[in-house]
Amino acid sequence: MTYQSPPGWDMHDDESFSGGQLAEVSGPATLRLRRAVLAADAVFAPPPGAVTQVGVSLSDPPALGSQSDGALVNAGDEAATVYALALEPSELRNATPAATP
Repeated sequence: MTYQSPPGWDMHDDESFSGGQLAEVSGPATLRLRRAVLAADAVFAPPPGAVTQVGVSLSDPPALGSQSDGALVNAGDEAATVYALALEPSELRNATPAATP
């Protein structure tokens, strides 16, 4: 399968994501989008319990990498805004949403 990035975007480290990780989620799941500004050499860990995390940054030149545990790393010389998407099994599988006043 070939993936196409939107104009102006680059795909980074796409080998870190595989369909096998999706098989780890057997029920409802949460897809969480987080935004962070990472200093040079800073690490952005995935949320606890996440089975995978992928990220993008519009830094130029691209300098976003990932570690084996899913943490994202700003390998650049300057701070970069990172958008991270994490897949987490839902903890409240059979819960009824709480009413809000």
